[in-house]
Amino acid sequence: MCSQRILHNTSRGLVSFCDECRKFQLCFGTCAIQFEVGEFRCFCEFVQHHDFGYSAEVNIKDKRIPLPGDFTNLLLTTTEYESLKIVLGSALASLQIEQMLGDMGISTNRETDLS
Repeated sequence: MCSQRILHNTSRGLVSFCDECRKFQLCFGTCAIQFEVGEFRCFCEFVQHHDFGYSAEVNIKDKRIPLPGDFTNLLLTTTEYESLKIVLGSALASLQIEQMLGDMGISTNRETDLS
């Protein structure tokens, strides 16, 4: 049975990690997506660094983000995309803090190895 450890949880979205099955879960908008560790890393990198360019229409879902699996994409507005970047950035910051504390010998019992 999964035991989800919450890395980020606000009205914008939720990111959690299960230490037992070693999967991330992203809940954003009306979607709940599970990722293997490597998939999550690639997804975060794409979202954080991809430049969709300027879009004058903020209410059009014109941001296409590929998901693991065949032909599955997340379609977002500019506002939703910016919110997703914040959610993922906060979750990644939590993971980095856990890793830094572990490197300093401070046990959080929550360290997540992303290698």
